[in-house]
Amino acid sequence: MKKIIITSLCALGIMSFANAQFQSEYDALKVAQTDLNGTARFMSVAGAMGALGGDASTLFYNPAGIATYRSSELTFTGNWNWNNTSALGSMASRFLFNLNNVSYISAYKTGSENGLVAFNWGFAYNRAKTFDKNIRYSTNSNLSLGDFLANYTEISGNAAGYTASVFDEDNDVYRDQRVPWASVLAWDGMMIANPQDELNNSINNQYESYRNNLISQSIGGGVQNTYTIAERGSVNEYAFSGGANISNILQLGVSFVLLNLDYQMESIFEEKFENNSTYKYTSSYQTDGSGFSIKVGAIARPTQWLRIGGAFHSPSWYYIKDNNKGSIGSKIVTEVEPDYNGSTPVGYGSYYLNTPMKGLANLGFVIGNYGFVGVDYEYTDYSTMKMKNNDIINSYMVDQNNKIATNFDATHTIRVGTELRPIENVSVRLGYAMVTPAIKADAYRTYATNTTRTDFDFTNDKSTNYITAGLGYRFGKSYMDVAYVLQTKLQDYYSYNPTYVNGFGAPVEITSKHNQILLTYGVRF
Repeated sequence: MKKIIITSLCALGIMSFANAQFQSEYDALKVAQTDLNGTARFMSVAGAMGALGGDASTLFYNPAGIATYRSSELTFTGNWNWNNTSALGSMASRFLFNLNNVSYISAYKTGSENGLVAFNWGFAYNRAKTFDKNIRYSTNSNLSLGDFLANYTEISGNAAGYTASVFDEDNDVYRDQRVPWASVLAWDGMMIANPQDELNNSINNQYESYRNNLISQSIGGGVQNTYTIAERGSVNEYAFSGGANISNILQLGVSFVLLNLDYQMESIFEEKFENNSTYKYTSSYQTDGSGFSIKVGAIARPTQWLRIGGAFHSPSWYYIKDNNKGSIGSKIVTEVEPDYNGSTPVGYGSYYLNTPMKGLANLGFVIGNYGFVGVDYEYTDYSTMKMKNNDIINSYMVDQNNKIATNFDATHTIRVGTELRPIENVSVRLGYAMVTPAIKADAYRTYATNTTRTDFDFTNDKSTNYITAGLGYRFGKSYMDVAYVLQTKLQDYYSYNPTYVNGFGAPVEITSKHNQILLTYGVRF
């Protein structure tokens, strides 16, 4: 495998720039999907309070809930949470504490029992999603990441019209917008090379992996793979809300919501071959963005025991900036100089994202002074998301949007919860929620043939379930609530698109158990 290496020093000398549309439809889905989050009371009944209101979390679900307040309120919610992720018998954990919810509600009574009975306004902060998760597993395989990269590079070269000569050290290959950066890393690290014909001449428009080269030498093609992925960040939302109580029969509300996105990911693929050669292939991807949405809702009170609610959420309109880079370190024992290294510049990009609209239907059954039962349903069609270029007016990202329309699906969320007050000032709560997958089981991530991204892995959700419980205690004008929430998510993990190789087999099933203990302190005045 004869190679000419482009060193990391060469890469560092290149100005960072956006080489291509490197955002994928999976990036959009990661931003658009949110988790069940809010105060301890709201979480302990699995969020089934859309028709009942009286909790700051409803400002983000059914804003009409603000109109049910009869007094002003200030709340703080802390969240101790840990995420245990298992794959192929390996477990990885992540522990953290965060401020989950803060709210202030101001209640104003008009003094009238008909018409406008009360007008309330408020502000609330809510952590809509936490990305924090670690994944690590090892396996023995007859495939290498280099097998994927060899085929991917060959497809890219045939599509863009370049050959292996672009990797010569005299070329600023990272400036060549035909060439994917992962291919450069793979070449620098000797993961891929040109095969040779019968006269031992390199075939410049074809590529083979180092694993295949070992097989041709009768060494063997077995690979020990170790994959490590770390995700960090969150989506935070800030609601400015107002609501009106009409004759104690109809409550109306609206929330203007600002959004803040912060996400980081680092993946490390390590491989060891039968001749003890090794690779360490590292990718990182970071995203930050901001956006806004509008949410409106209504709650009707036809009887003393029945509440009927509904809400509509506009799309979230995001502007997102991201960057990525990659590196490789190899030790090839068959070479005189066994160490090979390479790193990319930093690639920058930005785009607009319109997430789906949401429709919510809510029912609440009030059991006198003894509690309530709530049932909520939410519909979101993720196939309607739209991604748009930042640099060209009215230029939609056609390939990504076509994949969104084809591979993404509508989700159905059901939340059921109950609160019972067995004795005065004490509440006991239970809840359950489920979310159907937003992506079809046979969907795969697609890649531009000249992408700057060096990460290729993705996950497809299979199921998401919540089991929740909690307690509440009222003392004077203050109260404290505690909740325990267990989110169980099953996903299929792919290290790359399996259609690029033969013999990929089944994906790795990942089970994530996100445990949360929430504590809310509130005071009404």
